[in-house]
Amino acid sequence: MVRTYRFRARRGGFGFAADLTGEVVRRGAAAWSGNGALTVHGKVSLALPGAPLYWEDCAWLAFGAALHGPEMMASHPDGLVVEVHELRYPVADYRCEVAALAMSGFLREALGLRGAAPSVSFAEEGGGAPVFDWGAGSVSPPPVVPRLP
Repeated sequence: MVRTYRFRARRGGFGFAADLTGEVVRRGAAAWSGNGALTVHGKVSLALPGAPLYWEDCAWLAFGAALHGPEMMASHPDGLVVEVHELRYPVADYRCEVAALAMSGFLREALGLRGAAPSVSFAEEGGGAPVFDWGAGSVSPPPVVPRLP
């Protein structure tokens, strides 16, 4: 079933927003060859949309799925394909890390996952800089590449 998950994290007039539309398809082991998806954990794959995405968004979407890989494999040992149809966000309220938070929320909602969820908060000091908490999982987040001026 196709669904849209709306991620929002706000503090005052600042925050992050992203809408992820997709579906989770349960597939048997025989369906894994040549499906064009990225493997994120065992038999859990991520299929990206045909529309262009920035490479960092792709990396963070995969990371968000990989955070829940062990739990998805435990409950669906024959495997899953997470199909992303669209990732939308207002440029003013977005950083690439938000793709992982949107993916995590999407999977938690679509599959009823109960494992730890990553989160973002805003530090009191430092002008309310975002602080991302990815949990104590075995997957490390992608590096954040500094932007050129």
